[in-house]
Amino acid sequence: MSPARRLALALALLVGACSGDEVGQPVACPPVLTVADAAFVTQYRDGPGRDLTDVRFTGAIEDTFWTCGYDQDGNVDVEITIAMAAARGPAADEPVAHFDYFVALTDETQAILAKRVFSFDIPFEGNVNAVGFQRVVGTTFFVGDDTTGASHRIYLGFQLSEDQLTDNRRQPGG
Repeated sequence: MSPARRLALALALLVGACSGDEVGQPVACPPVLTVADAAFVTQYRDGPGRDLTDVRFTGAIEDTFWTCGYDQDGNVDVEITIAMAAARGPAADEPVAHFDYFVALTDETQAILAKRVFSFDIPFEGNVNAVGFQRVVGTTFFVGDDTTGASHRIYLGFQLSEDQLTDNRRQPGG
């Protein structure tokens, strides 16, 4: 996505995120945070090899945008758009990559209140080896009168195996 298009999308979403309540005050959205250790995934072919020739697919979470709103019952509705990219590696033996990612809601103490895992397939048609795409997910949770959605956090990332998490943590910046 071009920098100009990304800026326009970010501004449009920011305006949407700042919609007001019934008295014109901006609503407080919960922040949506990508877990750094789970922001990318590498899928290797079966076996012990872990170099570039063993890569089947990679996936990366590139950006997130979100909006929220409150209803009269104390519920917060959040819609998250996740911008992702995927690439097909030299060891891919099929034209479709399968990925899992999670969205988790925490309260003000960082206790996980809910977590959901989503699965999806990304087709690579012809000789295309890299694609960008978006996923949209919505969640609703109750905050009542004593708090706002801003006291909660929403975390997202790829659902990784222990080996994938260990590999990510070994990467520079991981």
